[in-house]
Amino acid sequence: MKHKKSDLTSFAKECAYAHHQFLNVACIAEEITKTDIGRELRNGIDNELLLEISRRYAKHVKNNCTIDIDTGETQECQDIINEIIECCEEHNWFQ
Repeated sequence: MKHKKSDLTSFAKECAYAHHQFLNVACIAEEITKTDIGRELRNGIDNELLLEISRRYAKHVKNNCTIDIDTGETQECQDIINEIIECCEEHNWFQ
């Protein structure tokens, strides 16, 4: 299939943006889970603590959808980006 150069550029930019966001999520996830509060919530939900955090969370987030990173699209996106990165490395395009 033939693609316009502008479409290829847009796709590459979207992949670069997704890669950056994946890294941000991975870093903040580690920070969140390693805090005292994060460890406490991972070891068993304290309903009172959960209520207090949830009340504050709702003030900062207007999106009420849940997160499920184990979706096929997420994994496929990661696979595509990893293929792109490997190709770039093979051709020394990061240097």
